[in-house]
Amino acid sequence: LGRKNWLFLGSEEGGEAAATILSLVQTCKALKINPRDYLEDVMRRLQSHNFQKLAELLPQNWQK
Repeated sequence: LGRKNWLFLGSEEGGEAAATILSLVQTCKALKINPRDYLEDVMRRLQSHNFQKLAELLPQNWQK
């Protein structure tokens, strides 16, 4: 992504959401974590996870 692709995010909020997801993906890659496995697991766990412990779900703290 980049350059002219950023024109099609729809809104400032859409751009912020895309930047957040891309940041998570790049962090996963830097930590040698499969981004798809990470995102699928975190999305599944968010439904029942204690919101006061969200830091546990960050890539650097996530363990399968």
